[in-house]
Amino acid sequence: MNIENLKYFYEVANTKSISKAAAKSHISQSAISKQIQKLEESLNAKLILRSNKGIVVTPEGALVLKYAEKIIQNYSRMEEAVQNFTKDNNVIKINACCVLNPYIMTKILYVLKKKLTDLNFDVQSNLCDKIESDISEYNSHLGLVCKCPLDKDVISEKLTTDRIVLASSMDFNVPDKIDFADILKYQIVLLNANNGTNETVRKRLINIGKHFSDLNVVFTADSTESIKASIINGQGITFLPYLVIREEIDKGIIKEVHINDLTLNYNIY
Repeated sequence: MNIENLKYFYEVANTKSISKAAAKSHISQSAISKQIQKLEESLNAKLILRSNKGIVVTPEGALVLKYAEKIIQNYSRMEEAVQNFTKDNNVIKINACCVLNPYIMTKILYVLKKKLTDLNFDVQSNLCDKIESDISEYNSHLGLVCKCPLDKDVISEKLTTDRIVLASSMDFNVPDKIDFADILKYQIVLLNANNGTNETVRKRLINIGKHFSDLNVVFTADSTESIKASIINGQGITFLPYLVIREEIDKGIIKEVHINDLTLNYNIY
């Protein structure tokens, strides 16, 4: 099977048009038809049918299309890796949890760069599940996440443990110490529900017979900075890693609300 044949089929199947795919690929319609025919011959299966409404993908074609995107992506990554396989242009792609990236990655990169002077580092932020998926699919070389990866094919190592802080503005109407169940009384702003911090809180709620949906959530956001700005403006309380708000607590901008007889910890992997 020729990778170019697969690319042409992928374009035709997605555009439902040989003419559109040919224009996008800058080749003639007859040429793209021949390439798809070669792919069909190599697989011994009919992949597309022509109709008055355009191109129809056969069941066999749908099966090929299911795998085509990943095959094409992996082929492109392989080409990129081969091209970058030089001492002066060796890029390590790191995908870091969007909660922690701004507060921890600069220190990690400083250490890595001092020890691995021949490498360059490309760092992106994402949610933990997406990072695990990118590692599994070879879109990233390394990941930094705040919950344990579930994919057994992803090798992980615990880096450190941090604690989760219940925080509010200095003048928000909440005592300095509360019971965990009392959080249900207050408006709360949260980071996107798909992260390790909320997983830890969710488990604690179950222990007291409550559910995550019982929280009085004002809104959720992906941005740690927007969450911090909201609580500083008195819009509610929030759970955040101590690493994220340590500076604001030290400066007296944000206060930590202590939860009686309870410490919420999470691991960084």
